[in-house]
Amino acid sequence: MHPRDLSDHSPYVPGRGVEEVARDRGLDPDGLIKLSSNENPHGPSPAAVEAIREHADRVHQYPKSSHTDLTAKIAEMWDVTPEQVWVSPGADGSIDYLSRATLSPGDEVLVPSPGFAYYAMSARYHHGEVAEYELDPADGFTQDAETVLSAYGGERIV
Repeated sequence: MHPRDLSDHSPYVPGRGVEEVARDRGLDPDGLIKLSSNENPHGPSPAAVEAIREHADRVHQYPKSSHTDLTAKIAEMWDVTPEQVWVSPGADGSIDYLSRATLSPGDEVLVPSPGFAYYAMSARYHHGEVAEYELDPADGFTQDAETVLSAYGGERIV
């Protein structure tokens, strides 16, 4: 077995904090809202806080992984079989599972630039190659079918 060379991989670097940006720009941090790291400026909903309190005594247990009840309801809603439904733990997990299941060494993945960094990271972790297409700031970085299809060159994942 030969370990993979991960030296080309860049670690995820989160966006700068509000305090740092405010200090650098001479602004009041209370007047800034950070949106770069999927942080909700409004905090958790009261319902979420209540659910956490209600179930805090069970956080030491792993949650069920099969999600059969949710899978069945989604399948019913969309009139498909439960075997056609996939419930994942989040965006990174979904992208990683998809890359792991479909990529062979050297397969290409087409990703937008700028875009969600984990698309390219996951492709590289699973021996894939990354092909990028540019999003235009003049168009508000819109991803439309024409842009994606004109960039498509047979990549395994788009």
